[in-house]
Amino acid sequence: MNYRKDIDGLRGIAISLVILSHSGFAIFSGGFIGVDVFFVISGFLITKIILMEISNGTFSFIDFYERRARRILPALSFVILLTILPALIILMPNELVDYAESLIATPLFLSNILFWLQSGYFEPSSELKPLLHTWSLAVEEQFYLLFPILFFLLFNFGRKIIFLTLLIIFLISISISEWGSFHKPWPNFYLLPSRAWELLLGSFGAIYFNNIQNISFKFKKELFDFFSILGVLLIILSLYFFEPGVRHPSLLTLFPTLGSVFILLFYNTNRSITYKLLSNKVLVNIGLVSYSAYLFHHPIFAFFRYLNYTNTFVIICLIFLTLFLSFFSYKFIEQPFRDRKRITTKKFLYIIVSINISIVLVGTLFFIKEGYPNRLNDYQISLINFENHNKNSKFGEKNCLLIDNDNNVTIKNTCLELDKTNKKELLLWGDSFAEHYSETFENKSYFDLKLYTSGCPPFFNYVYSLNPICKIIEDEMKEVLKNSKPSKVVLSANWFKHRKSIEKLEETIKTIRTLSKTTKIVLFGNLPQWHPSLPQTLARINNPKLTVSKIKISYFEKLNEIDIKLREIAEKHNVLFVSLLDLLCESDECISFYKKNNELKIMAYDYGHLTSDGAEYIANLEAIRRILVRD
Repeated sequence: MNYRKDIDGLRGIAISLVILSHSGFAIFSGGFIGVDVFFVISGFLITKIILMEISNGTFSFIDFYERRARRILPALSFVILLTILPALIILMPNELVDYAESLIATPLFLSNILFWLQSGYFEPSSELKPLLHTWSLAVEEQFYLLFPILFFLLFNFGRKIIFLTLLIIFLISISISEWGSFHKPWPNFYLLPSRAWELLLGSFGAIYFNNIQNISFKFKKELFDFFSILGVLLIILSLYFFEPGVRHPSLLTLFPTLGSVFILLFYNTNRSITYKLLSNKVLVNIGLVSYSAYLFHHPIFAFFRYLNYTNTFVIICLIFLTLFLSFFSYKFIEQPFRDRKRITTKKFLYIIVSINISIVLVGTLFFIKEGYPNRLNDYQISLINFENHNKNSKFGEKNCLLIDNDNNVTIKNTCLELDKTNKKELLLWGDSFAEHYSETFENKSYFDLKLYTSGCPPFFNYVYSLNPICKIIEDEMKEVLKNSKPSKVVLSANWFKHRKSIEKLEETIKTIRTLSKTTKIVLFGNLPQWHPSLPQTLARINNPKLTVSKIKISYFEKLNEIDIKLREIAEKHNVLFVSLLDLLCESDECISFYKKNNELKIMAYDYGHLTSDGAEYIANLEAIRRILVRD
């Protein structure tokens, strides 16, 4: 198959989007679509190779799977080995157990199933899993375990039968994907049945590539230029319209994937604008090392996030470190292992099987030993025990946090019933970053209404696809505001999670005032966030004599940038803004604990949700008292 520089250039764009997305730059938060681009490229190239070899009578299953193994396993095994020692040093026992499970699952190409069972891809904890990104490799290898067999069996029946069969599978897969994006978002994201259509889209391009290329007609160049440029635009537009929380994969994912197909299919050599763009040396060189770059970037970012090194300068340095290691891996790991003359099949199998058995055994040992808790002292263990904090205890019996994805969920009456004899009631609305104030603030007599919060941001006309009850909550909130007209509404949320939709606050403020003109609005800003959690951050510092309660937090720059936007919106609409970062932090160091009666009181039990003690500390702040106390 003839080498195409533009395909490596497209790989270069895809890996750049993925790395910049995982770097935390808000403008590239939709860069996870780079993985979808990779799926299409992979389906295109593999199908083209299989089709050519079957047509020539040279196809061999053994040869195919050996090439896949030489392409995937050496660099993957190398990166996994490099993560073991840092994991043992940096990770707390429960984190090491999770990591151990991924050590076992990844060499077996089952990590997508594991990570589906563990958590969601866009949760804050996900970016701290060193091997999370291997889910996409698992999807590909599961696909290629079955696809060549099916293709080989169908080939003798002609291309029409191949196309019709693959089309049926494609339609089933994309239907599962669309349904799953509404009803089962996490298995939909991770598992093969809802991802196969993306690889098959590339396969269709490969099957009909020669037919399209060989057709001669007037304005062919102009038409090819149009579709290839359209492909680039679709990927760029997807970058800005996709964000964590969008339905993905779904029919919406056709935008970046069809864009990729257009680029691959409407290939017009060096005469094309798109070809010239994608075949420049920088993109091509990045594309050549894109596989190693994909493998390296996530564990590097994850370990440095554990150590709280997350400012922009450090992240940029880590990107360059990723590229350096990628070029090293490409030259000294990938290329040598792909060369059968340098490393024979027998030698290759011996090395790879030995290494991967060792990896699985290490993972099994870490798991059996429960992450080696004996590495910790009593002080660290006492901190880690906060991870077992009863999340419901601080909310009391009137817990109104709705996290069920069931559209038929029933909202408790106690969450909505207001005392109509008291016209000075205060309404709290938001996600779990509102609810953690509830019990303590009610006990301080700040709230005399029933709490109403949910797993959704306090936005009107906003559908958060991973939690369908948001629409129900919006409708209920409109009724509460219209009928009860509370004196104040406090809006609070994990704004970092919803940072790309902050503008929705403006529409929300206008809607609140339309429904209840007398209601005053109070906007609570971001709270400090500690990744993976505040207890584990303190345990890693491991200083029982620590008396200074303010320590460096994760993502302060990004949290502060969001606060600036929130403040601007508040000032524009004459809303009272409360900057919790100003109240709790100096520069990028924020209050992590305080002492009461010589007892340590930790502010948060995880990455940001307040403990009862943390909520009490904030409730006692004079600035908060002045804002929330009744007139």
